[in-house]
Amino acid sequence: MQFDDGRTCAFHTDGAKAAQWLLACDGNKVQEYVRIERYQEAVIGNSPVTPDGWISCSERMPDSKTGVLVAREFDRKGDWRMKWATYIPGHPDANDGWIIPGASWIPSHWMPLPEPPQEEK
Repeated sequence: MQFDDGRTCAFHTDGAKAAQWLLACDGNKVQEYVRIERYQEAVIGNSPVTPDGWISCSERMPDSKTGVLVAREFDRKGDWRMKWATYIPGHPDANDGWIIPGASWIPSHWMPLPEPPQEEK
């Protein structure tokens, strides 16, 4: 396969990248090698996402300047803290890229905020 910047690769081991290439493939451009489970996870959109919608910060960060819900487990198992936050890498007030009003901890997981309520007609 050939990347946009001209680099080439004979195979892929990352499920999300393989899925992206295969979905855009016309059948003549690429040959991908990836564990089927990772490909399936990427195609259904669950690669770094847990079944309940939480995304591990070690897998992927949210788009910059986007409000999200963040969480971190503290001292006791099941002692999760959750808050609204914005990820802004390089911001002078950010803690490891995170601005979390009223908190000084760094989250381990995040998820997109739900859509706002719709006005009833």
